[in-house]
Amino acid sequence: AHNVTYGITFYQDHAAFGDLYNAYEDAYDALIERCIGLGGKPDFKEITESACTMFCAACGNSEPKAMFQKLYATEYEIRKCLDEAIPDASEGTKNFLQGLADESEQRCYKLKQRLK
Repeated sequence: AHNVTYGITFYQDHAAFGDLYNAYEDAYDALIERCIGLGGKPDFKEITESACTMFCAACGNSEPKAMFQKLYATEYEIRKCLDEAIPDASEGTKNFLQGLADESEQRCYKLKQRLK
């Protein structure tokens, strides 16, 4: 989205998509480190392939509004996964996952405002 956005809202959208790079990279890094720290062995090949598949599926429509809608839908899926993981997690990990959910809800507010 960051690389292919265009139109009269290019500058704002380009900056917003750029900010999301950082947010998602930070969340991914923290999640992987938590997993490894707790003895997990993330399957990086599967994670990367899954992310690539999701990205490629989203590339069908590069209109800015469509990309924001896809991000909004993806944020919903993220929170659904977090909600499923929280009940079985340790207290510290629950707190961490709840923090990720909180950040997702904050991003959704901004995405909804952009989609209006």
